[in-house]
Amino acid sequence: MNTRKGITPVVAIVLLIAIVVAGGGAQAENPSDRLNINPSTVEFESCWGTQSDANFSIRNTGQSAINASEIPVSVNTTFLSLEDGDYSMNPSIVDPQQSFTLDLDSPTINDESKIALVLEGEAITYQCRNLS
Repeated sequence: MNTRKGITPVVAIVLLIAIVVAGGGAQAENPSDRLNINPSTVEFESCWGTQSDANFSIRNTGQSAINASEIPVSVNTTFLSLEDGDYSMNPSIVDPQQSFTLDLDSPTINDESKIALVLEGEAITYQCRNLS
């Protein structure tokens, strides 16, 4: 006679719960994986180039590394796309007290254009007055 009738459904339920919990944990974003960027830790240093190829030197003044490629960039309140090649950041991971370059490949800008980095809902703006 088989006396283990109730064990199989209990084991099945425990395994099902374990799979659901493990799957949910794998999809949850780990906050430590994202590098939060405080607006006070980024500052424009200089700019150079032409109206169709402007470059900006930006410094990480904070105490921890930042992922510059996560910083949204806008020109005159129009957001640019990193994926579409409107701009590039080099290097993308920037150590404390180091600078990175923002290279605007598009659109054409002039001395009146306002370049903005948007960090935690706050825009840090800069106007480059010496483009040729």
